[in-house]
Amino acid sequence: MEFSISRAGRRRGPVSGPPLVRALRLPDGCRVRGRGLRRPLPRGPVPDFGLYLGTSRLRRRHDGELDWPRTWIDWPDFLLSP
Repeated sequence: MEFSISRAGRRRGPVSGPPLVRALRLPDGCRVRGRGLRRPLPRGPVPDFGLYLGTSRLRRRHDGELDWPRTWIDWPDFLLSP
C-alpha cells in the first residue's frame, strides 16, 4: 500500500487514484517525476508541488502556466551542448 506524504514529511493516508507514470519512488514512499518545461504534462494527476531549476528568463516564460505550488532555484544553463 502506498501513502501520500505531507509537505511537513508526515505520512497522510493511502494514495488513491492511478500511480504516477514514469515516477521514481523515494525511500520515504514519495514519488517524484521530472520533465522539461517544454514538454507536455505526463498522464496522471497534476503535481502537488513543483521544484524548477532555471534562469529568471525561464521562470518568466513558464511561471504563469503552472497552477500548483512551486519553488524556483536559479540554475544557469552554462550553455553546455548535450
